[in-house]
Amino acid sequence: ELTSPLQSSAYVDITVDVMKNFGVTVEKTDSGFRVSGDNYTAVSGTAVEADWSQAAFFLAANALGRDVKCEGLNSNSAQGDKAIASIVAEAVTNGRIKPMEIDVSEFPDLVPPLAAMFCFADGVSKLTNAGRLRLKESDRLESVADAVNKLGGNAQIDGDTLIITGVSTLRGGAVNPRGDHRIAMMTAVLSLRCDGEVWLTNPECVNKSYPNFWKDFEVIPR
Repeated sequence: ELTSPLQSSAYVDITVDVMKNFGVTVEKTDSGFRVSGDNYTAVSGTAVEADWSQAAFFLAANALGRDVKCEGLNSNSAQGDKAIASIVAEAVTNGRIKPMEIDVSEFPDLVPPLAAMFCFADGVSKLTNAGRLRLKESDRLESVADAVNKLGGNAQIDGDTLIITGVSTLRGGAVNPRGDHRIAMMTAVLSLRCDGEVWLTNPECVNKSYPNFWKDFEVIPR
C-alpha cells in the first residue's frame, strides 16, 4: 500500500519488469501493488541491462560536440532515464542546443547531465518539479547550480525549478561535488567546454555507481 504519492515510478517499473522475468506476478491496484507471493524461479543466462543513467553523461557530451557512441542500450527499457535520448534528439540540431522546459519528476537523476547540456543552449531552459533532488546524496538542486556557477555558467533555483541561462563557453574553476557521484560526472562533462582548467574535490566519489568513469571519460576526443 502506498502511503504517499509515488515519485520516480520508472524505478518501480524496472523492479516489476525484473520480477516478472523470475516468475513473479505484480498487479497494480488503486492503492499500490499486489505481489503474487514467494514464487521466484531460477532463470539462467539473465543479463543486466546497460544503465541509461550513466550513459546520459556521455550522450550529453555528444550533444556538446564530442563524437561519443553508447552501445548496448535498450531503447525499450523500463528505465525512466532513457528519456535522455529523446530529449537530446529534440534539443540538438546542427550542433546547436535549443532551450527547453522539461518536467523531470519522473527522471530526476537526469538533471545533472541535462544541466550540463542546457548550460550551452541558445536561451533559458527550465527543469521543473525537481524537488526530489534535495533528498539525494547531496541537495542536488543546490549542488548542480553551484557547480555550474562556479565554472562561470548561469544557474538559478526557483522553488523546485532549476533555471539555466545558456552561455557559449565556461571559464573553468574549482568545484566541490559534495560527495555526490552525479555532480562529479556532470562537472566532467562541463569541463569539455571550459576555456580554463577545472579542479574537482573528491573525484573518487564516482565509485558509488561508476568506478571506471574517469577511465572511460578520458577517451572522449578533446
